[in-house]
Amino acid sequence: MSGHSGLSSPAAADGGAVRFQQSKKALRARMIARAGLVAMAGLAAWAGMMTLASPAGAAASPAGAGSAPAGARPVFSYVGEAYRASSRGARAVLPVARPHLSRRADHSLAEIAVQSAGSNDIVEAGWVRSRGIAGGPRLFVSYWAGGRDRVDSGFRSTSRAWRPLQVLRAGTRLRLGLRRRNGNWNVYVGGARIGYFPGRRWRDRFRRASIAQAFGEVESFGRSRTQMINGRTDRMISGFRLAGARTPAGYFYATPSRGYFLGRHGRTWFQLGGPGR
Repeated sequence: MSGHSGLSSPAAADGGAVRFQQSKKALRARMIARAGLVAMAGLAAWAGMMTLASPAGAAASPAGAGSAPAGARPVFSYVGEAYRASSRGARAVLPVARPHLSRRADHSLAEIAVQSAGSNDIVEAGWVRSRGIAGGPRLFVSYWAGGRDRVDSGFRSTSRAWRPLQVLRAGTRLRLGLRRRNGNWNVYVGGARIGYFPGRRWRDRFRRASIAQAFGEVESFGRSRTQMINGRTDRMISGFRLAGARTPAGYFYATPSRGYFLGRHGRTWFQLGGPGR
């Protein structure tokens, strides 16, 4: 998920990125199906769907990306906040950690995402620690167009200091932004643009976001003691605001039944994490 010519070059250099791409497809199939519900119906509708496994037909993580029982489907657990409002993007500060991954887990991450009204078009950025990618935590970016995951292509890097798949230092904070400007969806780290997804990827139709989310996520095969962030609820996603629009009241959601919790929280910030169970 990096390089001068886009995300495909590092995938070739680091074969684990391909495996991570496949597991991300299972997540986004569910994210698309319910992203509108979380923003419109609120916490009850979202939390009620949290414990469901990926739907039939969603891609499971490949062998080697985690210790999955035969026939097991990936289960995704979350703690986050969502806004439903028209905007030109969003920004937030994410706590970077090196979460423990159990043998039954594929990855643990934190990210921000902006989505179209129908959630078929998505841009996202964050960090991830995954069994499918050596080392970590690592910076990642990806996008959806027309309901299809394009995590392996399309990004145009403009920075020498920051590149997707770059290893990050645990214990630091990552200030990320996503904003549509000059016809493209731009990605920012620390206020500086590191690259963009050309607007033509969406035939210039994805001009404003209707949903924005900031969240932590764990993918596992059944229950697992995989950490979200640092395994506690003392780390914070902060400064979560919309770009080019007033930031409205948001909806908070969590998966406490799987050991992931929402801690103290305010309008644009919240503590999150947990050890899993």
